[in-house]
Amino acid sequence: MQVTNVVFNSTASPDDKTIIDPPAEERKIIVDLLKEEKVAEATRYSEGLITAYPRSFMLFYSLGMSCLLLDEAEKARVYLKRATKLNPGVADPWRCLGEAYLKLELNADARRCFDQALQLNPDDPASRRGMTQSIIDPADFDVSVETLEKMVTEDPDHPHLLMALGQCFVEQEKYIRSIDALEKAAGLMPEDTSIMAAVGQAYAEFNQPDEALQWFNRVLDHKPPRPQLLSMMANAARTKGEFELALDYANQAIALNPDGAGPKNTLASIHATLGDKKKAIEVIEDVLTQHPDNIEAMIELVITTTVKKDDPAYKALEDAYKIKPENHFAEKQKTRVGFALGKAYGDTNQYAKSIRVLKEVNAKRREFLGFDLENEVRSFELVKHVFDPITPDDCVEANPNDRQMIFILGMPRSGTTLTEQIIASHSQVYGGGELNFMNEETAELMYMFGLQPDVQLKKVAFEHIRRNYLGHIDSLKVGERFITDKMPHNFLRLGYILAAFPEAKVIHLNRDPVAVCLSCFQKLFPARGMGFTFDLRDLGLYYGMYLDLMQFWRDKFPGRILDLDYQTLTEDQEGQTRMLLDYCGLPWEDQCLEFYNTRRGVLTASQIQVRDKMYQGSSDVWKKYRRHLGELLDALDEAGVKYG
Repeated sequence: MQVTNVVFNSTASPDDKTIIDPPAEERKIIVDLLKEEKVAEATRYSEGLITAYPRSFMLFYSLGMSCLLLDEAEKARVYLKRATKLNPGVADPWRCLGEAYLKLELNADARRCFDQALQLNPDDPASRRGMTQSIIDPADFDVSVETLEKMVTEDPDHPHLLMALGQCFVEQEKYIRSIDALEKAAGLMPEDTSIMAAVGQAYAEFNQPDEALQWFNRVLDHKPPRPQLLSMMANAARTKGEFELALDYANQAIALNPDGAGPKNTLASIHATLGDKKKAIEVIEDVLTQHPDNIEAMIELVITTTVKKDDPAYKALEDAYKIKPENHFAEKQKTRVGFALGKAYGDTNQYAKSIRVLKEVNAKRREFLGFDLENEVRSFELVKHVFDPITPDDCVEANPNDRQMIFILGMPRSGTTLTEQIIASHSQVYGGGELNFMNEETAELMYMFGLQPDVQLKKVAFEHIRRNYLGHIDSLKVGERFITDKMPHNFLRLGYILAAFPEAKVIHLNRDPVAVCLSCFQKLFPARGMGFTFDLRDLGLYYGMYLDLMQFWRDKFPGRILDLDYQTLTEDQEGQTRMLLDYCGLPWEDQCLEFYNTRRGVLTASQIQVRDKMYQGSSDVWKKYRRHLGELLDALDEAGVKYG
């Protein structure tokens, strides 16, 4: 890190002696630590001097700047606010204070700080960028987008406006538009690392980890690593399935900020993904020892363990949920708190409270995304309309030399993760997890059919899908011939799969409908396209549509789908496992019965459950909630769905 002249100029030089600053030798230690990129050490050392030198501008400014680099925005705000009071005539602290306010989503305060910085230094590009970003209203991204789009129309090549617009689109979960705006901004300012990081984060949110890591690495080509960037890289590597790399990035972030909570929370989530529950809990407890009020660590602890009423996290989450959010950042955190609290209430047999909280947070999420079930109805009908005229002559011929794909699908929370874990425990199988490849290859087609529903699919389209999909599979660079693709929502794209891969094995999971729907309602799904899970009535009606579509596929492609009953799998583990392996063309291996010992990353909401032995009775848990599920049960009845 380049130490700014402000630190030196507060006392003219590190060798000057003044009354209000630490002695020259103390200041030199701080400056040397910052020059050596030892930001956390410089912070700790400086904090030890505050009591003795409470009027030292150098101390408070350097502390604020260091805390920003460590992604500790609230501490940075406190220190920088003090620095601006001690020396209000210097621009840099005002700019840094504005950046701290932006991180805290207090954009009106940020705007005042950037305005002050620009009055003192009108040519500072970082302050101009910050002023543009402060236009965003975290409480209303729709209004912010409208304002910024007007400004971009008037000035289409303004990189900071494009960056702010792109970041708004990320918050709206409009990732393609976000990436378009941010990549244009990056083209206009190719050396700006803030824009590079923003593009990377947009790709990460869009579940495109390869592209995210490419942009994050561009940042590292221009500046030293920072804990926040390394944590983002760890999460991207985790999503990509490169777990050793993810652990390495997380540990690098911790090395740069050993006392910070964020990098350790990232490390805990990676351990949980890898099924190392013990290590995950150890890391979380370490965070809570140092930061007993850290909400993210409490959420991870509640998700990972069974909660008791006397657990400190239980009371802390209750208190946190009562706080009225002041901005979008706080609203998002309250949503996460609400889902964790809903689980905590369920763990402690308070089922009415659990459903009440879950209804509140799901309703907020549904409102934010603007979900409308009628759009799903039209999508399902369109799929059936497109595939209704398809005949066997339209399908691709089998090619036994290609990879042997095993598609595992069904409703989310129906047992797809468990089934994949069993099959992927076989030595000849690579567990691909939730691959988005089929969606990538068919999304544009479905969009086109929405505009021109009478266009007919031809064999050439299925050949194209097959070729491109297998190209994606080859990019995984794995040696196993058998590969699983466990994307539950592939039931919507099953026609493409069956027509393009006549040799593929398709395993469809059946589970008690109420158990599936309640489990969906209890989980915060990060992926877009899960809006039907935010309302109990929507869930019931959607489930009926899903069953209808699955029957359509059975009728259209008879004998091509293996229906696996989750309850039977849990009651007859060995018999059903033998049947599964035989269906897939795999010889028996004992380790498939000990799937919970298989070391592979699981990124889904079931990552904790598949690390335990087979559990019977999970499909009956919903009966404890029955009194509070009237809307769901009525919707299932209306859709003609039978349940236990």
